[in-house]
Amino acid sequence: MQDFRDRLISGINITSLADIAITLMIIFLIAGITATLSRTGLEIKLPTTSYVKEITKEGVTITVKKNGEIYIEETRVSERNFPTVLQNFLSRKETSNCFLKAEPEVPYGKIVAILGKVRDLGVKEVGLLATFKKE
Repeated sequence: MQDFRDRLISGINITSLADIAITLMIIFLIAGITATLSRTGLEIKLPTTSYVKEITKEGVTITVKKNGEIYIEETRVSERNFPTVLQNFLSRKETSNCFLKAEPEVPYGKIVAILGKVRDLGVKEVGLLATFKKE
């Protein structure tokens, strides 16, 4: 009887270990892709340009809709509360970078006012988001 048990445990089955490793790899890949895509904020129609540079840094996304509504990430904020809420998001993400998305119909003066408030908080880099213009 002892001889029978020794023969059963004589090798390690690595098939299940490989299955677990592949499953974990797929889960982490999906989680990484989802996290990357989810940081873009609200979906709006962006202006087009012939020069677009890929975003490689983390930051807080500010969205301005054509009706004047301001969003930080996906949270709607008033102009009065904008600096306070933005400061909270910046400290929570531990970053000093911002990205501004605005629909083409947003008045230039509104964009400049928001950029001024962002700069007043000490943000040194503000990226303006646009889509690539296909010729």
